[in-house]
Amino acid sequence: MTEESPSPGRLLADRLDYLFRTVHPKDRGPYTPAEVAEAINETAGGRVISSTYVWQLRTGRRDNPTQKHLSALAAFSASPPCTSSSKLKPTATPSRPN
Repeated sequence: MTEESPSPGRLLADRLDYLFRTVHPKDRGPYTPAEVAEAINETAGGRVISSTYVWQLRTGRRDNPTQKHLSALAAFSASPPCTSSSKLKPTATPSRPN
């Protein structure tokens, strides 16, 4: 029996979920989609992404973000943008679960 590869959308969702779970200050839990969207939009000086869309990408309900969205999410997490199946690893020191 062969195992099927996850869809590209699922891979993106899994990578975003990994970033949410690991890239945050040590003294608090993961950022919420609203916090991520607010920080991205504030940095951009305008509306770039909604909290709903961040949540949809993280959960796999949406799976085709623009390069602008990927770059904004990568900048927030201090990671290089991921445009294909290359691995998305945070460059910031992730928090360690206790």
